[in-house]
Amino acid sequence: LGTSCTCKLGIRYKRGSLPFCYQNTIQRQSLLLLIHRMKVFKRQGAASLLANLVLSILVTSAFGKKSERDILQEFYKETGGASWNNNDGWEENSHDFCSWYGVVCEGVPVDAEDDETGRKLDGDDSIVIPYKNNGLVMSLKLEKNNLIGRVPPSLWELPNLHNLHLSYNKVDVSFAGNSDSLIELKMRATSTSSLSGISRFPNILDLDMSETALGHVQFPREILALPQLRLLHLNSCEIEGALPDEISALTKLRELHLTDNDFIDLIPGGLASLINLEVLSLSKNHFGGILPSFLQDFKFLQELYLEENQLSGELLAFNTQTRLHKLYLQD
Repeated sequence: LGTSCTCKLGIRYKRGSLPFCYQNTIQRQSLLLLIHRMKVFKRQGAASLLANLVLSILVTSAFGKKSERDILQEFYKETGGASWNNNDGWEENSHDFCSWYGVVCEGVPVDAEDDETGRKLDGDDSIVIPYKNNGLVMSLKLEKNNLIGRVPPSLWELPNLHNLHLSYNKVDVSFAGNSDSLIELKMRATSTSSLSGISRFPNILDLDMSETALGHVQFPREILALPQLRLLHLNSCEIEGALPDEISALTKLRELHLTDNDFIDLIPGGLASLINLEVLSLSKNHFGGILPSFLQDFKFLQELYLEENQLSGELLAFNTQTRLHKLYLQD
């Protein structure tokens, strides 16, 4: 990058008085990233020469790394992209990957109802999501799109990927990589068979694996190493055995959905530590014993589902939980 350059294999791009060139796809993406950032800064009234120079320095640090476009293309090939229900942009392999179907990039306006990140961070100043300067892709939203095969681990190399929606696709997702930027993972009804490695994604706020058959396993303990979890959906996942008392580690949970599994034994006392719970769903399992009294201590609780278990004892009053409006206890 500079005021002049020689491109043997590349293409010169000129914007205003600043010419650029690239000689490979990685450098090309870095150039596009810089141009995109300039547009964002301009919209925000901060497109000064100094800002552009700083951004160019940040972009050059990305040279030598696998480009986001290459990562997305590998993802497309490995998940049967040619047969997706919608592969606009992907099939044409257009250079502007931010315009590809399901790809949401930095600086692209998002409707409030689609702002998953914003809703999950709303009112919570304790969360700091890492941000890297060499990534544009913020979200991949490809649910119900006929993806098949195995998601390549390289997907986790997208430096600013916050939201990944792959629900209702026959894909197997491996957690062989790591990411501290991912906050939302929606993989309902996929072919994923294991959550091994999920602990290497420590900032996940929302994990939805419901209707994904994990194969008659115990509760995946690596989930207990996700301290930021706010929403956990594991309905109909073929989980069996006792719910570990160490569930107490997930103190920030707002919603816990474990309906339609094969949990046995008592409702663990560790749940009492989840003082921020708004929704607790343990229905259609084999929990037994006396209905624990701590259930009436959750002051934020709005919905409680305990039907179709083997619980006994006196009915709790629940008369101090003013927000509770759904309560299901029948056998």
